[in-house]
Amino acid sequence: MSEDRFPAGTDQAIIYLFNLNYAHETIMPFQWIDYPGRVMRDKTNEDYPKVAQNIRESSTLFICVDGKLLVGENTERKIKNVRRKCSMTINRYFGKYFEAGGHLPPVGIILTKADLFQHDTNEEEIRVILQEAFSPLFVAKNIRIGVIPVTLGENIQDDNYSGEVDPVNIHLPIFMGIWCALNDRIKDYTDKLAANLSSTSDLQGKISDKNSRINSLTQNVSNLKQNINNLTQNINSMDYAMRDEQDSFFLWRDDDKIKNLKKNISQSQNQITSSQSQINSSQNEINSSQNAIKDFESRISRNREEARKIKEFVDTMQRDRKMFQDYLEQIMWFVDGRWQEPLIKTVEKSFNNYRDKFMGFVDSLRQK
Repeated sequence: MSEDRFPAGTDQAIIYLFNLNYAHETIMPFQWIDYPGRVMRDKTNEDYPKVAQNIRESSTLFICVDGKLLVGENTERKIKNVRRKCSMTINRYFGKYFEAGGHLPPVGIILTKADLFQHDTNEEEIRVILQEAFSPLFVAKNIRIGVIPVTLGENIQDDNYSGEVDPVNIHLPIFMGIWCALNDRIKDYTDKLAANLSSTSDLQGKISDKNSRINSLTQNVSNLKQNINNLTQNINSMDYAMRDEQDSFFLWRDDDKIKNLKKNISQSQNQITSSQSQINSSQNEINSSQNAIKDFESRISRNREEARKIKEFVDTMQRDRKMFQDYLEQIMWFVDGRWQEPLIKTVEKSFNNYRDKFMGFVDSLRQK
């Protein structure tokens, strides 16, 4: 585009911060990181190492193809133009990126200045050109590719200001990126909720074990107390018998009996001491288990509160999702080695799967 009317192209990495708002509410804040193409072929550029990291951390990767490269009637010439001016550098970079174990997020190929080629290149030819020019991307596994022609208006690049600003599809890359980010967020929350559900189940199992242990200890304490009562009664009986024997006339007194009674009383007293020690130990363990149960129940309560918030999040996602449907149907989408229906229809099943997992997890937590 003319520098008289529009700024020059990107010559360094720039980070733009945005908020996607609807009805005065923020749906999602996001970053748009704009890299000049030369960064991918210049390893000495300070931004070169950051490209791979930003790709890994991004929800969507956009590649801009200048619409001037698609002007004319010769398809082979268009393929060569795209390769020479755009895809050669990108393909070479991604080759190294894949060799290093890198994985690409969904890719949006933005065809700029669509007004220039709208009468020369139809949808089917666009598919052929892109598959040939970006063949490493289209043959890679598990990569989603969306194709979006955009324009600010016909002849808007002219220096004489003859073209009026009449944007077409400018919003679609943003909506595609937000859609992909929302799906990433659903996946993250699904995994998080699954971990919480597993944690809740584990905590409930621990509570059950602790309660069983408390019941066992309580019964043991009861048995020990009963044993102490029995021993105390026996001691009293033996003490009475011993005193009675001691008070008898010395000629009839049985010293061996007195000795055995003293011994038995001492043994019984030792048993009482041992039983009381066991009672104290059991009571300490009961108290510890009860405290642990309170902690487990508190953690379960926090999990359930998190599940409630996730349910609210899912409801919000369903609301936001409806806003994108009509728009995203305009995108050409390449998935699993072939061109698909519009984006909204290809990802709807995946979204519903995540949503069903959410609801299942929430219902399970609610029933607990």
